[in-house]
Amino acid sequence: MRVLAVCADPGVPLDGTKGASVHLRAIWTALAREGCELHGIAFHRGVNMPQPVPGLHLRPVRPMTPSGGGVSSAPRAQQAGVRTASLATPTPVQAILAAARGIAADVVFERLALGSDAGLTLARELGVPLVVEVNAPLDEEAARFRHAPSAEDLEALKRTLAGAYRVQVVSEALLPWARTRGARDVRVLPNGVDYDLFASARLSRAERELAGEGVPVRVVFAGSFKPWHDVDGLLAAFAQALHAGANLELELIGDGRLRGASIDRAQALGINPRTRFTGAIDHDRMPERLQWAEIAVAPAPAGVDPYFSPLKLPEYAAAGCAIIAASLPQVRELFRDGEQIVLVPPGDTDALARELGALASDAPRRRRLGEAAAARAAQLDWSAVARQLIEWMRV
Repeated sequence: MRVLAVCADPGVPLDGTKGASVHLRAIWTALAREGCELHGIAFHRGVNMPQPVPGLHLRPVRPMTPSGGGVSSAPRAQQAGVRTASLATPTPVQAILAAARGIAADVVFERLALGSDAGLTLARELGVPLVVEVNAPLDEEAARFRHAPSAEDLEALKRTLAGAYRVQVVSEALLPWARTRGARDVRVLPNGVDYDLFASARLSRAERELAGEGVPVRVVFAGSFKPWHDVDGLLAAFAQALHAGANLELELIGDGRLRGASIDRAQALGINPRTRFTGAIDHDRMPERLQWAEIAVAPAPAGVDPYFSPLKLPEYAAAGCAIIAASLPQVRELFRDGEQIVLVPPGDTDALARELGALASDAPRRRRLGEAAAARAAQLDWSAVARQLIEWMRV
């Protein structure tokens, strides 16, 4: 199957470190590994590029300046299977369309982007079906955290969903959202994990005692510093656990607009000696960081929208970490509470602190949870996600 895959969101570049970029690279790579000839078109900032696998052909598009010209060059993109498009078009959608035209395909696969109908345009020009992937309620998210989308953006979103042959959403909570915006055939397929990537973390964990006498138990958080990840609540719970006598240290991996405030918050709580903010790291370094973590956390504030399918949870699991996470519907769908994961109510700082303290003093329980989580992660490999997608793409 020949797939033309597009993402017209400049905030999800091929060389990004956020979960959205990791997801984009992972699913395109998995589709190629499962036998598709995939031509992927997305933005590229010139920082780094994934090494293409057989069957994966990337056409990175340089971000646009306000005047419409391309910006910095992409020195690392000049490698086998990668062609950089330097375009002078006025909008992201037009840049994606210009790079995509001339590519024959059996299906167009688009990651839904606010304001984009690039996938629908290409599918109609080629006379092939459009399959759309939805990762969030983009219009509601924009209105809540940035600014209300324009009428043109909303119309493009609705045209795309209504014109799609099939729509794939990452959680049950997104089903009604997609249907009320015109999607007809909507199916749920949660995010996956590159299980083999974390083999070194599992092996290292199996070969050593996770916490010796007097050695702090390491807790890790990975993600963007945004309100829905509740880093502030995590820091408060960590401080509470320390004050109750737990021997812990905390590493926070990632970046975002609230990172500076989180650093200040850690200082105000007096936990700086036990916290480390690493900043964003390349995704291929994540196994190295997780192999030293006994506990991995995925908190959420009270009232959080229940549509996320966080990449961090399958990755924590694949690394064999004992996981504490907010009890959200899509998390409960993936992992069994008490056996493969420990769930706490969203926004419940006291509950998170209690579980951190309990796991800090119980190495056998941490080990059992980590082993069960790793076994579950093996079932969530991106290859399984790709095989299901390929089946859905067939007309």
